[in-house]
Amino acid sequence: MGTVEQWADLSTDKFDEVIGSREPYVIEFWAEWCAPCSSFESILREVAEEFGDLFNVARVNVGVEEALAIRCGIASVPALGLVRDGELARRVFGARGRRFLRDELQAFFSV
Repeated sequence: MGTVEQWADLSTDKFDEVIGSREPYVIEFWAEWCAPCSSFESILREVAEEFGDLFNVARVNVGVEEALAIRCGIASVPALGLVRDGELARRVFGARGRRFLRDELQAFFSV
């Protein structure tokens, strides 16, 4: 699925490729200095393994790509951008538990 490598850190060019691909994506917005980001990433990886064919996952390090975070309306991390049909259609803010994340992503991408 997708042309961008799974779990790749996105630059502006790669971000535009993700949005333009019309493939379903979860974009994880994170930062090295963000303690909750690392535990949240572990939960996201577990959920992504469970739903392997439902969506791709890519990442934006907001410490490196601050302009992308601003462009996407991301003011805090961790956050997710949910991409469907070539559009950043939903944002999820804060570290969430496995059950919440699983239910949220399944509902969004199963439509």
